[in-house]
Amino acid sequence: MIKKVNGWSNREGANYWGTDRLNRMIETRNLERERGTLVLLKKLPVSANFKVCDLGCGIGRRHINIQEMMGDKFEYIGIEREEELLKAGRKYFPDLEFVKADLQELADKHPEFVEYFDLVLTFHVLQYNHIEQQDEILKNIYRILKENGYFYMKENTIYEHNNIGYKSMAETHSINGHSYTEAGWIKKLKGQGFELVAKTGKDGHFIFRKKNKNISVLTGGKK
Repeated sequence: MIKKVNGWSNREGANYWGTDRLNRMIETRNLERERGTLVLLKKLPVSANFKVCDLGCGIGRRHINIQEMMGDKFEYIGIEREEELLKAGRKYFPDLEFVKADLQELADKHPEFVEYFDLVLTFHVLQYNHIEQQDEILKNIYRILKENGYFYMKENTIYEHNNIGYKSMAETHSINGHSYTEAGWIKKLKGQGFELVAKTGKDGHFIFRKKNKNISVLTGGKK
């Protein structure tokens, strides 16, 4: 069993999100706030019973945008560790399936999800974890994906046009140790057994595909 990495992000929902943040999620649950932000999903081959895992799902409102991009062929499961968000999600989206779990120990605590999903999605999740925590989460994402499954991530990405300190930063990550340059995210994911499929450019959207991790490890994450 992988040892959980502790850190600042272990705070519980009421303290971490705050009442105002949760209320804004609830108020915007049916609005088109994120319309188009998951546009890369249109690049994926979707078949019947396509299984989607929304990690750090909040109250589950992103399923509306997933449906817009993919139609009705998918099975949605939202995974969240914050109890307040789960309560709100189950109230406002009673037809969705929600699971409470820490993303660093998801595969061990829920073996039924190992190699279960066709697509795993994170939307501003990894960036709220330190590097070691991100690595543990990515290991779990790898384990719950089917062979050749896809990982869609939208995370803070450092670009020269929007970060004055870009020139002085290491190539692979920012000075805060949470967000990366585009090259840094790609390198990090390759090191965890993923290959890049698509990206949108200067807004931090990526699709990766699960590779044979034994090969990835032997080659240092290179194709």
